[in-house]
Amino acid sequence: MKRHRLAVGTLLSILCLISASSVAFSEQLSVGSAVLQSPPLPPSPLQTPTMTDQLIAFHPKEHKKETKSLHNNKTMSLTAKDPKTGKTVNIDVDSENLSYDPATDTYTVTGSVYIIIPQNSTEILADKATFNSKTSNMVAAGNVFIISDRKVLASKSAKFDFKNDVSYYTDAKTITDYIGIKARQSIRTKNYIIMHDGRLVLTPQAMNQISLRYRQHGGMHFGTAAFYGYFSANMARPSIEAGGLGQPLLGGSYDVYSMDSSFLKGTKNPSDAQPIIPQKPISPKDVISADFSNGNSLYQLKTKTIDIFRHKDGYDKIVLHQSLYKYRNIPFFFAPSLDFGYIESNNFLTYLGPDIGYNLDNGGFYAGPGFDFRLFDGWVKVSPYISYGGGQRILTHINEQNVIKPQWGYGILTHFRSPENRTDFGYGSTVHEPILLSEQELFHHSNTRLRLSINRYYTNGFFGIERPRMIGDLTDLRQFYPLKGLLLRTFTSAGVAKDDFSPTRQAIYFVAPKSDSPITTVRLQLQNQLVTTRPIIHLGHFASISAVIQSKLALYGTGNAYGVIQGGPYANILAGPLFTQVSYLYGRTSGHTPFVFDSFYQGQNYLQIVNSLDLGKYFTIGAIHGLSLNKDNARNDLVINRQVFATVGSRNFRFTLAYDFIQKRSFFGILINPQGGKLVMDYNNLNVYQPTFTSDMHKEMDAARKGLSAPPP
Repeated sequence: MKRHRLAVGTLLSILCLISASSVAFSEQLSVGSAVLQSPPLPPSPLQTPTMTDQLIAFHPKEHKKETKSLHNNKTMSLTAKDPKTGKTVNIDVDSENLSYDPATDTYTVTGSVYIIIPQNSTEILADKATFNSKTSNMVAAGNVFIISDRKVLASKSAKFDFKNDVSYYTDAKTITDYIGIKARQSIRTKNYIIMHDGRLVLTPQAMNQISLRYRQHGGMHFGTAAFYGYFSANMARPSIEAGGLGQPLLGGSYDVYSMDSSFLKGTKNPSDAQPIIPQKPISPKDVISADFSNGNSLYQLKTKTIDIFRHKDGYDKIVLHQSLYKYRNIPFFFAPSLDFGYIESNNFLTYLGPDIGYNLDNGGFYAGPGFDFRLFDGWVKVSPYISYGGGQRILTHINEQNVIKPQWGYGILTHFRSPENRTDFGYGSTVHEPILLSEQELFHHSNTRLRLSINRYYTNGFFGIERPRMIGDLTDLRQFYPLKGLLLRTFTSAGVAKDDFSPTRQAIYFVAPKSDSPITTVRLQLQNQLVTTRPIIHLGHFASISAVIQSKLALYGTGNAYGVIQGGPYANILAGPLFTQVSYLYGRTSGHTPFVFDSFYQGQNYLQIVNSLDLGKYFTIGAIHGLSLNKDNARNDLVINRQVFATVGSRNFRFTLAYDFIQKRSFFGILINPQGGKLVMDYNNLNVYQPTFTSDMHKEMDAARKGLSAPPP
């Protein structure tokens, strides 16, 4: 069974956006490093603005829609020097009123204040601003907008200490097309950024974008039973009414580890592609009208502290301290600490926190902390754990027993994550067998991978889950759209495998052993799957009928050849709170396989029936039966699959508990489908540690953090 990350899966997608937005926010906090020089130059005409007319003409107080020039008002230019480069910087100021106090060497400008720093393309709008040449400070107050690189930061007031390159902000906020972030008090230096008492808001549109990448499999799956969350009238009705396709359950759940990203890469069908949120210039009006309220929020996350450690090479670390996760204001997940690694260049995010889950190979239920460090182009996480439960030992002879009774145990898990590699290794005292699954992309963002598995389950293309004792192979997964309404997928693999007498996770075997001891040989595979992307028959709100056909041809080093073809219709039917999916698949095999683990056992005529009943809006019970109508398996059994399940939750979050009468074991899963509503994330402190931050700056940062309650005016 796969490890369960609980609510961590949602955070993985969300934190990618949070990290990018916090960086964007920090960019807005910077208006350049400069030291004001005294005396300033006499007033001079304002230089040509660098931003679009729409942004320049925006009046922060009157919200004027038409473009109007401010060049006829009071203007002046200040000369400044960048302490980093020593180059001279001009700061041009335009306003309705200008006054000078020689006693304090302070200029005050009021009324439609417009400040531009041409060298770094920064513009500032405010109701009032003061410039002090002695202290090298500038203070802007009243409807402050800082515009840079087509991004806008709004603030009630802001102070810029050019000499020390420090900025202070009150009630600052900024937005992008997908997220908004605000803070009651903020401090920016070249070494760190502090945000206090703030909120992050992910829009409903952005939440839909997150879920789009998972819709092909009905949502984000965590755990072997997660996919059962789809089989309810409440979940299926919107899809059937819209003429959508409910994917049939064929040979077990798809392994998210190895399948999702490949299916979605390189798609040629615009309707299935992951849409890119369009980037457009953000205006001050957009920031003002942004909704930071808690309304229309299905998801809430309250975090005491968010730490973002930025590094020069782009490998950043994100840590959430004391996080409480809510759905519809109902708390359901709390974590003392959650760690993530983030690579900005390719938007890659990986979980580095504690390991918690259920896996027979790890000894049942297990839990342990995570310790991480950088390696090559990714991260390594090491998790020592304790466990309680049973297990299954790999057989070396057909007369051995593989069931281990429940007991306490311990072990260690090691994970490596990078944009091109995913590796999991584990060893526990309950089973005393190593487990390993590693997949390496051979080319950047490719569908071609090198896979190595030892005593571990994985998805074998389109024919369900298999588990050899060992396999090392090269795999390639593609998808095409040969005709409108049809999707063709191909899966190719070639490598060496060793058998283990444990076919398709069945405790009661439906495949007879081929020999007294496991065999090791070469396997070459070619699989195809053709599915309809829209129902063949659509009966409005009540039913839809679709079809699927898939084939496999395998060649072995022993000289054997093994072919399987399987296909047929499947129907989704709704009758009030009742949901039924009926799949009929006609299958034929040719030749023989020397392995047990990849044998086809569903038979010539396979019928699968899924029935569920919604007991209200948030609770569903159901059963799944798989029938080999010809009884053509090693046990001559009619029923080769029999499970009952219960799911609890809404369409967005569903928890499933199931029991398999064939395997004689229980299992669970989570289905997360983040559609509709927005996410609101409140934080007490958000700290961004820049690459220049050193350990001796902690005292300075702590002092600055304490001063947030009473920042400089």
